[in-house]
Amino acid sequence: MSRVNSKYYILMLFIYIGSRIYFKEVDFLTSLVYSGWQILDIKWLESDLLKSLYYLHSQPPFYNLLIGIIVKISPQHYLVIISILYLILSYFIYIMIFYILNFFNIPKPLSFVFATIYILSPEAILYEHWIFYTWFNTFLILLSLFLLIRYQESNSDIYLLLFFIDITILMLTRSMFHLIFLFGIVAILILFNRVKWKRVLILSLIPASIVATLYMKNYILFGFFGNSSWMGMNLSKVVKYALIDSDIKTLLSMPYKKKQEKIDAKMDKLCKEHKLSLAMCKGEFLPLGLYDKEYQKDLPAQYKGIAVLQNKFKSTNNTNFNHYNYIKISKDMQKDSVKLILNHPMSYINAVLTSLKNYIKPSWDYYFLQSNYIKIANLISVYELFYIGGVIKKYGLLSTAIVALMSIFILLYTIYLIYTDKNRAITAVYMVYIIYFVMIISIMFEIGELHRMRVMSNPLLFILGCATIFESIRYIAKMVTR
Repeated sequence: MSRVNSKYYILMLFIYIGSRIYFKEVDFLTSLVYSGWQILDIKWLESDLLKSLYYLHSQPPFYNLLIGIIVKISPQHYLVIISILYLILSYFIYIMIFYILNFFNIPKPLSFVFATIYILSPEAILYEHWIFYTWFNTFLILLSLFLLIRYQESNSDIYLLLFFIDITILMLTRSMFHLIFLFGIVAILILFNRVKWKRVLILSLIPASIVATLYMKNYILFGFFGNSSWMGMNLSKVVKYALIDSDIKTLLSMPYKKKQEKIDAKMDKLCKEHKLSLAMCKGEFLPLGLYDKEYQKDLPAQYKGIAVLQNKFKSTNNTNFNHYNYIKISKDMQKDSVKLILNHPMSYINAVLTSLKNYIKPSWDYYFLQSNYIKIANLISVYELFYIGGVIKKYGLLSTAIVALMSIFILLYTIYLIYTDKNRAITAVYMVYIIYFVMIISIMFEIGELHRMRVMSNPLLFILGCATIFESIRYIAKMVTR
């Protein structure tokens, strides 16, 4: 770390601490630690951590492992420790954004300004105060990018090893990052680094073998090969919109209530004709007692007495969506969803495009964040004048052209790097890959809560946007001064 960088890091520390003191009224939102579907009962994590993680099928295990370790270290003050951890992660996110911007040949003073703009944004403030895995995933993605850059700069295999360890943790934290995600990363690294392709393949076996072991565990115990048993329930949320069977323009402009009425009417018809499973007819992510008796059967003998599989509710009276019977519910909904997609392919595409409209809304305009949203309303009003999410909110469908134009410029910049700067090209292509991977997987499996998913890749989009604008201005300036 150079002396110049050290001075910036110290200055950034003071700015970060000062800004969070200024926004001290923003509370840490911890309710999902107890009520979140993705997080096991704190009592189970405290009393029998390893057994609970072993029988966890609804989610990859790492985030529950992290919370469980902190709970075991301090059963009385674990929320305080997690909150402090998130503040520390934010400071390192600040540093990494600065470092990555400078890597793209943006001068340090300007990189510092851009990084500060992001860390003072409503997105950073709201999501670092929301104790859920979204901000943790954002940190892991930026860390992978930082380690990839350090590998390129130093040519040291230790950074490539750390990069794949970080990718392993990411894949063990968020279900959307599965083996296909890893294959894409390996392909990019080999394509741009053919001399060391053997090292890339060997080190990529670390995440591949660990994640494949998780998949095999789920297959042996629960009968599915993957990192989450919720695929069917997640997919059904978007697939139901395909039942509206309208053109994309009508679907996008249709009020939510009208959409729901059309979905309900079509679902009723299909259910009365016995063309859908009882689970699909009832709906996704409901308390187990609301489903038909077919889904209320006793657990297999080997799973009786295991709290994470047997208990219908957590100790907080919130539904335990890791109950064994949700596996069959999700499997039945997955079969129905695939069948509906095959029968209504264009309608499903229209439904996915509807998800895309929600995906590009401001990340801070999210109901889980509302109690803190109003506390920084003035800051939000400032950022919405310039930030792409705010432009979208203000101009609606007209902003599609802005988003498309921005995407085209970023892709052109990436292509430009491929021909002019191979080192930075690897990084840019990796960033574009993550941005589009997160977007595509999100809109395929979710229709409403897309705000939090985009947060994971937003810093990458911000960095590439800054780099594209700066490079364009520098190129124009050279042309003018010739």
